[in-house]
Amino acid sequence: DGTISNDDVYVVSGNVGLETGNITHTGTVMIQGDVDSGASIDVEGDIMVKGMLEPCNIKCGGTLTVAGGIVGDQEHKLEINGDLLAKYISEATIEVGGNVMVGNEIAHSRVSCLGRVKVPKGRIAGGTTIAKNGIQVADAGSSGSSDTKLIAGVDYTLPAKIHWHEEKINKLEETQEKISLAVQVSEHKTDLPKAEKDTYEGLKVKCSQISQAIADEHMLIQKLKVDALNTSVNEIIILNELWSGT
Repeated sequence: DGTISNDDVYVVSGNVGLETGNITHTGTVMIQGDVDSGASIDVEGDIMVKGMLEPCNIKCGGTLTVAGGIVGDQEHKLEINGDLLAKYISEATIEVGGNVMVGNEIAHSRVSCLGRVKVPKGRIAGGTTIAKNGIQVADAGSSGSSDTKLIAGVDYTLPAKIHWHEEKINKLEETQEKISLAVQVSEHKTDLPKAEKDTYEGLKVKCSQISQAIADEHMLIQKLKVDALNTSVNEIIILNELWSGT
């Protein structure tokens, strides 16, 4: 439409590791090699890796594309706001705001996404895969993986959101209890001075406001649950084979 877009792309010609140091960038990062074990990458835009990811920490504001595979461990985590595309995922912990598309396999990993997990030509074996908008896979489980969990229609971020509101309710209730005690003390007094009477009336108003705030928080929690339910897809499609232990 008569416009030119210029993306701020940071290109790493080789691997990301000790020689390059950790990467923090506001635009897009293109890595022409691998990401070595222990590296840390924090990028607001997309990340494109032509090699593979060893156990590392990544925060990606856009889409993460890995031409090779992703190998993780319990000490490292990948957090992706957009989509994730990779050849395979092994023993990794990954949270994805968009969709997950894998070519070969998700093995013994914990993958949580708010979109859809698709492995139409491969398998998910071992670990836990959670997808709010459903899962599509060729093979679920394998002969050597006795504990494969596929969970569809669940928003993995919901418990943390609810917990935040519940903590807020607890603090409001603690404050309300203190104010209520002060109000009860004033109620038993007769002929209160004007200043103390004004304070008493102000505390009653404040107590009422807190009651409304607590009710509003409960309504927000209910809305979060309803919205998560209404926008989820309770669907698991297994195209080829379902193994015992899944």
